[in-house]
Amino acid sequence: VQIAKQAVQNRILSQIEPDGSMPEELARTRPLFYSNYNLHALFLVARLAEQVDVDVWNAGGSRLRAALNFLAPSADPNEPWPHPTINENDRMNMFPILLMAARAYPDGNYRQMVETLPMSERKIRRENLVIPLMR
Repeated sequence: VQIAKQAVQNRILSQIEPDGSMPEELARTRPLFYSNYNLHALFLVARLAEQVDVDVWNAGGSRLRAALNFLAPSADPNEPWPHPTINENDRMNMFPILLMAARAYPDGNYRQMVETLPMSERKIRRENLVIPLMR
């Protein structure tokens, strides 16, 4: 319980700005990749914290959701990533994040965002093996 509660202060509040940006990740050469990677890890922490009745999803002024909303447009291949990067990012990296978001924030349109990702790529992702077990 203590570790789950500390994750909010030590990880989420220190890494995610109120607008959802993650400055340390945006400063990297592949900011979208690293922002997705970081948010995915924090979502896993939030999911694990549920097992000890700690709500990390909505703690810290909903910074996780702010980060989600900051990155969610990047799942759309028609939306350009507004930050400098050395190469294209696999926008399918948003797939597991959006799946978890649809469960954690049912009032959002995250399930619909998942549906906009290419079915041919969605059906072969390894997250399909794990995410259903996390519901």
